[in-house]
Amino acid sequence: MVGEHKRCGFPDHLLRYMFGLMFFVQYLAAIGAGWLAQFAASSMPLMQFTDSIWYGGSTTPFDLSLVFLLTAAPTIHFLWQENYGEQTDSSEGVAGLSQIGVSFQAGCHALASDWRVPLLGLAVAAFESSMYVFVFNWTPALDSCSSTTPPHGLIFSAFMMACMCGSSVFNLLDESISPIKVLWPVCLAAALSLGAVAASLFTSYSEATIFFGFLAFEACVGAYFPCVSTVKSQIVPEEARAGVYNVYRVPLNLCVVLLLLGDLELKTSFAICSTLLLTSVIAIALIGAQPRRIGQ
Repeated sequence: MVGEHKRCGFPDHLLRYMFGLMFFVQYLAAIGAGWLAQFAASSMPLMQFTDSIWYGGSTTPFDLSLVFLLTAAPTIHFLWQENYGEQTDSSEGVAGLSQIGVSFQAGCHALASDWRVPLLGLAVAAFESSMYVFVFNWTPALDSCSSTTPPHGLIFSAFMMACMCGSSVFNLLDESISPIKVLWPVCLAAALSLGAVAASLFTSYSEATIFFGFLAFEACVGAYFPCVSTVKSQIVPEEARAGVYNVYRVPLNLCVVLLLLGDLELKTSFAICSTLLLTSVIAIALIGAQPRRIGQ
């Protein structure tokens, strides 16, 4: 997104608006996908085709997703351009695995040259690993406090509506407000939301508390992505962007794998996620205390 924005020659101040618009449309599409998934899952009962193949019921939304993926593949192939970052003398004429090595080297150099880059990576890993663990755990959390099977497709649509609201709120903020000053309250609100869910799972198993806690968390997710994307565009140098983002994924994926393979109880998992979100608050607050290249 950042590379294409700059390649088209758009002014930098529009990047914040573009991120807000991009995520707004993304969540709008996700709302429709949730409704479609619920309709598809309810339209046909789960039936067995062979000993190992089933169709209908809750498998139908996954079959439908294959259609959308196959439709998107040629669109991406013919309309998207690859972002190789800003070409330097050392990277020109390099391709394949060598290009990956150059990108990784540039990412490591960026991490070592500006302390805010790894600190932002810590915040990203902490927040987004919590989000991915939430993706795996929200259905069993709601199922555990309900006597009947909840309408997961409609609940997903409600979550995406909350995300869209969060994205819209960020888009409506005055441009004079620095994104870094918006980001830490968003992460703090997300931590409190999952903290409330964890507290409910430890005590009363309140279905309302868990559901509205999830809604509040998703609203924070909706505000987080356009906000953190803007911050990353201001902190991470363009020539090292691909390499830095790849390095960011390493601790993020490690956290997700450890939390999921640890076979933790739901209440413990959400409590850890809340703690990780508090870690992101601290990291972002430290970055915001030194606002160089971020704006006031």
